[in-house]
Amino acid sequence: KSNGVVYASDQWTYFGYGWHQNQADIRMTSQYSDLDNYICCVCLVYQGKAQELVYPAEMGGVRPRTLIGLYPDGRMLFVVGENYSPESLRTYCVSLGLASALMLDGGGSSQGIVPGDAYRQTRKVQNFILAWLDKGGNDGEPCPYPEPTEEVGQPKPDWVKWIQWHLN
Repeated sequence: KSNGVVYASDQWTYFGYGWHQNQADIRMTSQYSDLDNYICCVCLVYQGKAQELVYPAEMGGVRPRTLIGLYPDGRMLFVVGENYSPESLRTYCVSLGLASALMLDGGGSSQGIVPGDAYRQTRKVQNFILAWLDKGGNDGEPCPYPEPTEEVGQPKPDWVKWIQWHLN
């Protein structure tokens, strides 16, 4: 769900991260009807506890993974890396003390760009999560990246959907 529009759903209910537009109120929930944005996949940790993993066989095995997690104090963690199974990624999240964690798509979809580094696969992906800091959110200093640090392509509105996360 992005900007109030649901792009994919089924009859099941899943834990995922939801938030209101332009607010720093992200939280793990399974109830997203009143939220503007929502993303879900495989819940690894909820309320600080490892969860039973529910995923199709094609998501198993060891491969690149993408993870979003929240610490109890509200700090957010993004991980894009290699050589994790869903089970080992869950164990890693618990060891970090995360309050909640969500495994997203993996394999060739696991890609990440941060200032000074990038983890890329050979294929292009059309969905992405954009996160940025408020001005002054860096210990009172202005955001060091007021403009995008890398061009991600020339999107066409009919095939690209994105989620923007605004972090304080």
